[in-house]
Amino acid sequence: MAALIYSFVYDDITAGNTISLARASQEIGQHYAEHNWAPATWFSAVLALPLASQSDRDVITSHIHVMKASKWMLVPIYIIAFAVMVAGVLGFLQNRRARRASDERWLQNSRGQGAKGVI
Repeated sequence: MAALIYSFVYDDITAGNTISLARASQEIGQHYAEHNWAPATWFSAVLALPLASQSDRDVITSHIHVMKASKWMLVPIYIIAFAVMVAGVLGFLQNRRARRASDERWLQNSRGQGAKGVI
């Protein structure tokens, strides 16, 4: 869950980043810092550049949609997983209490019958 929260926060922090055309066109080998971008914000910044073809723009747009949708799809999955975990723990505790009560009744009954059968 912490990783999901971190990804939302990091996307929000890096949302305003832009790509400088002057720096991007240099062939010196200077790259943008790896830790200043999230994948979705990098694709959004690339989409803001003048691209050669509309098909490139469509592919990048579809990648952005998949990244955002997959991140949001994890939220209900975590909620359902947490609910299942809580139900499992409650079921385990209920089963444990029932078994303990059953064991106590069995012990009481076995002690009572054992006393009658002793000569």
